[in-house]
Amino acid sequence: MITQQQLRELCKPQHDRAETTTLAQQLIAGTISSQHYKQLCYQLYLIADAIESRYVFLEPDLQRRNQLVLDLASCEGSVSACKSTLTYVEHIASRSTRELRAHIYVHYLGWLYGGQMIAKKLSLPTNHLRFANPKACVDHMRNMILVDLTEDDAHEAIAAFDSIIRIYDEISA
Repeated sequence: MITQQQLRELCKPQHDRAETTTLAQQLIAGTISSQHYKQLCYQLYLIADAIESRYVFLEPDLQRRNQLVLDLASCEGSVSACKSTLTYVEHIASRSTRELRAHIYVHYLGWLYGGQMIAKKLSLPTNHLRFANPKACVDHMRNMILVDLTEDDAHEAIAAFDSIIRIYDEISA
């Protein structure tokens, strides 16, 4: 077994790498183009759909699919699935429900924490970064989802970060 703190430490190199990609830096600075943002939201929708269609233990306030649809509808331009996203979604589909926890850790805690900072910087729609009760969502994740963690969860979270880095790089290429 590992603690949530140990999970965070084991994932830190990939987390830091994801934060330093061109796309993440544009998000953090609030300078991402509307087209890149819409493309990103579509990839995130595909990821959230892959997770939420299989993991039924998410509180309604944590579910992001509908909020991502709202963000997509508010942005101009067309979108398509990135090859790296399709590969990642296939990976998610091949995981057990238990293994999905690592992907929830990477994406949903990311939206709850870093997403709050990003939402303040963006002039684009940020419905998927708004939660009715962020503290209750974090508590639910920590107390109901991220329990009895193992090193396998850390390996799966690292794979999730590696996938999102590939997606970010593909969008910004």
